[in-house]
Amino acid sequence: MDITNDVYFNTSIFPTQAQAPYTLRNFPTVFPDVRTKPLNIADVSLYKQFNLTEKIHLQLHCDAHNLGNFPWFSQTWGGNPDPTSDVTSSQFGTLQNEMGNEVRMFVMVAKIVF
Repeated sequence: MDITNDVYFNTSIFPTQAQAPYTLRNFPTVFPDVRTKPLNIADVSLYKQFNLTEKIHLQLHCDAHNLGNFPWFSQTWGGNPDPTSDVTSSQFGTLQNEMGNEVRMFVMVAKIVF
């Protein structure tokens, strides 16, 4: 197993070898305790307009993407992002050590309207 990946859930309950083709499955397809965490991102936008003169306005925009900077790690299921991949892979049920979402970012814009 790659030491750079962390185990995401207990994989010992899954079969250790692939099932033979054309056999009846006796293993559940859904586990209530094997779920990913929800994506936790807060995007905030602020806007203010100042009247400089009767016909000239100054607009300020400030956008914050992923304001709390919460990481959301990508999952690997047998080396693929597909959860139906090979359960016999050593990478099944692990998280990659890289963020799957954007880092915190601020965008500020000033615009003069006349």
